[in-house]
Amino acid sequence: MLNINDVECFKRRRKLCLLGCLHYKGRPASGAFVTVYQKFLHGISVSLVKIRANQNGCFGVQANRYLLSNSYIFVKIKYYYQKGGWYNKISGSFQFPKEIATTCINRDLAPDMGTIDLKLIPGYRKKCRVRRCSIGRRSICRNSLIDYFGFKHKTIE
Repeated sequence: MLNINDVECFKRRRKLCLLGCLHYKGRPASGAFVTVYQKFLHGISVSLVKIRANQNGCFGVQANRYLLSNSYIFVKIKYYYQKGGWYNKISGSFQFPKEIATTCINRDLAPDMGTIDLKLIPGYRKKCRVRRCSIGRRSICRNSLIDYFGFKHKTIE
């Protein structure tokens, strides 16, 4: 588990620090990509930081850029894993409350998001790909794409 002392958040001047752990189906989501960004009114977004979770699925991060108080903060998560010949991608994003972010910045605290289950985050999507090759012919392979919770249900050949 991460501790507030594991993240260097000293002398940061309006830079956001976040702590948290990611799990999927009760197991740590090791190697998951976490992106924290700010979204403005016209659809323009600025990435504050990108990080990869450790082998325990935990991350502790300090933003590279300063936090602008008039924009929304979003956390986007992507997790890739392989199971039984299927390549799976879990993705989702949620809005981080800017009131909590500004309060923690002003008090020099790092908000701990706790343990996040990837199946419970808003915007949860799962995509599966399988690479199938016919026996004896390695040159003829197909990629099948199945998106369980999205709009697409098709197979690409």
